[in-house]
Amino acid sequence: MAPARSTSGGGPLGANAILAEEMNAPLQAEPLQWVLLTTEPVASAAQALTVVRYYECRWHIEDYYKTWKKRCRC
Repeated sequence: MAPARSTSGGGPLGANAILAEEMNAPLQAEPLQWVLLTTEPVASAAQALTVVRYYECRWHIEDYYKTWKKRCRC
């Protein structure tokens, strides 16, 4: 069921999946793997890499907001 304020009409939502694997992991560590779900178009390796880079930025954004909330006491 779609949220009450949804503008999509409650229909199906298309999504793409990307399997991202860590290259050159440390010798003693198992390489990390991520399955990323996105509504961004992914028809090429370049588009997939763009989505992976968006996810890389996510942690910087979350740290920024965590620090902002702490400083503003929100």
